[in-house]
Amino acid sequence: MTPKNVVTLFIEISNTGPSMGAEVVQVYFHALEPPLDRPEQALCGFRKVVLQPDETQVVEIPIEIKNLHYYNPINNQWALTQGAIELRVGTYSRDFPLNTIIQVV
Repeated sequence: MTPKNVVTLFIEISNTGPSMGAEVVQVYFHALEPPLDRPEQALCGFRKVVLQPDETQVVEIPIEIKNLHYYNPINNQWALTQGAIELRVGTYSRDFPLNTIIQVV
């Protein structure tokens, strides 16, 4: 991977409990103006992290640009999703305490 092919997210995660714990931080993308009918969102990156009690870590999650492609049945080829894309961050696919919007050109 080269820097041109990757967007890297840095996410701070904390264990506020009394026991060691593990969590999988997941990143989904949602095209705000998709060119075709598409699923609401798609998993594009994740990272498992193990934290001690009261520990905080910054988790680095690389998002490969190829993970933002979709199959276009009209052209019979893969195409990059362009325009505004919301990156949603959470621990499962229906809870996103963090999000940001990027522009893909």
